[in-house]
Formats: sequence, structure tokens, C-alpha cells
Amino acid sequence: MLERGDQLVRSAAKIGSCVPAFTIYNLETMQAALEASRLAGRDVILAFGAGYLENADFDVIARMADSLVRKHPYRVALHLDHCRSLKLLKEAARVGFTSLMYDGSGDDFALNVQETREARIIADQYNCSLEGELGGLNNEDGTGDAPTIALYTDPVLAHRYVQETNVDILAVSVGNAHGEYKGAPHISLDRLRELRDRTSIPLALHGSSGIPSATLTEAVACGIRKINVNTEVALAATAHARHMLAEKDKLRMEALCKGIRAEMARIMGTYFI
Repeated sequence: MLERGDQLVRSAAKIGSCVPAFTIYNLETMQAALEASRLAGRDVILAFGAGYLENADFDVIARMADSLVRKHPYRVALHLDHCRSLKLLKEAARVGFTSLMYDGSGDDFALNVQETREARIIADQYNCSLEGELGGLNNEDGTGDAPTIALYTDPVLAHRYVQETNVDILAVSVGNAHGEYKGAPHISLDRLRELRDRTSIPLALHGSSGIPSATLTEAVACGIRKINVNTEVALAATAHARHMLAEKDKLRMEALCKGIRAEMARIMGTYFI
């Protein structure tokens, strides 16, 4: 049975850990995330971005997830990631998503609060957890400039935002970015500690692909309870596909999918901090 995302991250918080949220958009990505969870012996979040509706619709994703988790030995949440539409948010909740993210980070503070409060009403209506975002990140697909210090999440505003929206999880900007890092990522642990102390709720770190495991471990110690991973897994999958196709002529699709799935699970397994 799918569970709320906040239940998973709060359980992780009790043991000083975090829950990885892996981007999924088809059967193979979902199977890989669950296999990584099984091998690690840990809970996992399946994160379907609103931008992936061209790959599959909400109902298909929810039905596949519901079927796959029935025999899964660890807890799983189905999360709608980076949604900027209240209409889509409600559609996902209605068909079985258990965790929602309303991303109003591109709006001014007042509008972000207003829209996130409306998202809170939807989340409560369908018994879903709600994640909000404050601070600037680049586009979800990795395009655009990485955030500068000026766009980092302001701890004072974060306190107000959490109080006024009642979100369960807060996604923050502290040097993290979507896509591939052009250099070594510099995560502001001091900013994280202040955000943790001022908000007192679980924090989410988007753009965790490519951040060294030692840095992620430090971030978890500073309050990160959910790490979002996409780019490294996606690039590893395509690289492995090229390798398999180059090794064997007339490779069948089912064999290719099986190999890619195993490679994605391997990469995902390294993110259980």
C-alpha cells in the first residue's frame, strides 16, 4: 500500500537518515527504484514530475505503482514532483498519488504562499502530504543557470512560509541545482543548519545527482530528510544502452530494458544515505 511521503521522511528523521526520491516515468524506472529499495532494505519515494505527462498519464503511473508495491517489503510513497498547476495537483491526488509538491518558487513570496495554501487544501482533501519550495533553482530538466547565493532560501522567509502554508516538507536552495554540475557542487551547510532550526520540518534537497556522498551525509546531518535524484540515473541508463547496443548486433528490446533497469537500480542504490 502506498503511503504519504511525510510519514517516510519523519521516520527517517528519527534515525538521522533520509529517503531518496527517484524520478520515474515508466515501468522500468519504477521497477529499478523498487529493486534498489529492496536491496538497501529501505523505504523509497517514487517521484513523477509533472513535466513527464508526455511519457505517461497520472492514472497509468498510479495504477502501476499500486500494483508493484503490494508485495514490496518496504514503504513506498508516490510523489508528484515540481507541479505548478493546482488542477494537475488535484488530478494526481484523485487517482492515487500520496505525496504532492506545489512549486511556486518562481513566483513572488506572497503568491507562492497563496497558491501553496490552496495546494494544502487539496492535499488534505485526499490525505496526501505536501511539499513546497522556497528559493531559486534552475529548470527541472537542468537547463538554465545554477542558483547564485542571492537565490538561496532565506531562513527568515522560510520560517514565515512554513507557518503560513503548513507544508510538511520544504524544498530548499543552498547551492544545489538540477542537471549536471559544471564544477564541484558547494552546498552551504551553514544555511542548511539555519533553515533546519528556523523551520523545524523535514527539508528536501533537489538536484542531488552528482553531489558527493560525503557531502550528502553532511547535509542529512543538517536536516535534509529527502534527496531527489534524476540526472545521474537517466544518463547512466542511456550510456548503458549505448554500451549494450554496441556489444551485440540485433539486441532485442526486452534484453535492453532488463539491462538498463539493472544499471539504474545499481546507481540508485548508492543514494541510500
